[in-house]
Amino acid sequence: PFYRPDHVRIQGKINEANTFLRHSVAALRLKEKSMEEIGLQLASDLQRFEYPLPADDPNKGNGIQSITYLIPSLGPGGAERQLATLAKEINSKGISTSIICFPLTDEGKHYNYLIKDSSISFFEIDSQKYVENGRKVLELRSNFLNPLWIKTIENNSKMLSLLGLLDLCNSTVLHCYLDDANCLGGLAGLVAGIPKVILSLRSMAPDKTEHLSHLVGWSKVIYTFLARSQNIHFEANSSAGARDYAEWLNIDLEKINVTFNGIDSEYFSLCSEEERIEAKISLGL
Repeated sequence: PFYRPDHVRIQGKINEANTFLRHSVAALRLKEKSMEEIGLQLASDLQRFEYPLPADDPNKGNGIQSITYLIPSLGPGGAERQLATLAKEINSKGISTSIICFPLTDEGKHYNYLIKDSSISFFEIDSQKYVENGRKVLELRSNFLNPLWIKTIENNSKMLSLLGLLDLCNSTVLHCYLDDANCLGGLAGLVAGIPKVILSLRSMAPDKTEHLSHLVGWSKVIYTFLARSQNIHFEANSSAGARDYAEWLNIDLEKINVTFNGIDSEYFSLCSEEERIEAKISLGL
C-alpha cells in the first residue's frame, strides 16, 4: 500500500508511452503506404469529390529540351526494356533525360546496365528525401489547384516525393509506363504543371489479366479522370491494345495514339548477300 501511488503514477507513464509509440508506429505506416494503397486513396477521393482539372498550355512543351520517364522498376519486362532503350537514344541526341522508379529491389534494376554509361539522371522515389521540395511545389501551385487536391496529396509522402523529383528534373515532358505509374504520375504531372504527360499503356487492359486485378478498380477511376485533360496523352504499342483500353475506359479510340515498339539496332547486323543465300539454302527456302 505504501508504494501504490508511485506504482499507479509509473504505470500511467508507461501507458502514455505505449500510446505514443502506437501512434508513432501508425504514423510511420501511413508514410510508408505502398503505391497501390496511395492509388486507392486518390481514386476514392476522386469518386467522392468533383475535382476540377489543372490546365497548363499544352504547347509549352514543344521543342523538347528535357524529358522525365516514370516506371515502377527497370526489372526484366518488355516495357522496362523499351523505356531504357528509348531513354538511352533520346539522351544520345543531347536531350536532358531523367528516369524515376518506385523503390527498387535487386530484380528491379535488371535493365540499369542499359543506361549506366549515359548521362541519364536516375532516381528512386524516396518517402522522405524529396518531400519538402514536393510541399514547395504544392504551395507554388496552390492558385491553380482545388484545395481538395492539396489536402489529398500533402498527407502522402510518396506523392510529395514524386512531386519533388519532378520539380528537380524540370522537364517539359513526363512519359509514364504501366498502369500504376501512369495513374500516379499522371496526377502528379498535372499538379506539377507539366504541359505534356504521356501514358504508355500495357498490351491489354488490366481487367484481362489475373495478376493485375488489384489495379482494376482504382486505376480505371484515375484513368477516366485523366482522360479529360488536354495535357494527358495516351499511347499503346498496338491497335488491339488501344481498342482494349478504349473499351475498358469507355473513351474514344482516337484519344489513344499507337506507337509500335522500337528495337536497338546495335544488337542486330545486316548480313551480306552471300550470307543471305547461304542461310536460305540451309533452311531449304
